[in-house]
Amino acid sequence: MQRHIIDRPSSGQDERSTTRRLHEFLKLDRQSGVHPAFRALHTRRPATRGHGRVLQYLRIDQGQTV
Repeated sequence: MQRHIIDRPSSGQDERSTTRRLHEFLKLDRQSGVHPAFRALHTRRPATRGHGRVLQYLRIDQGQTV
């Protein structure tokens, strides 16, 4: 199967533009493969006030010291 004529590198194309093109393809591929659960976690509201306090209580309860 041949590549599309636009997908072929031109003779004047330097290494930087080829690298940039590959980087963009990889970025698109990574974005299309994001798991829905991961996306849902990132759309949650930030932690509420007092979250840090709970973490400190848990740390103390586990016997960890700073």
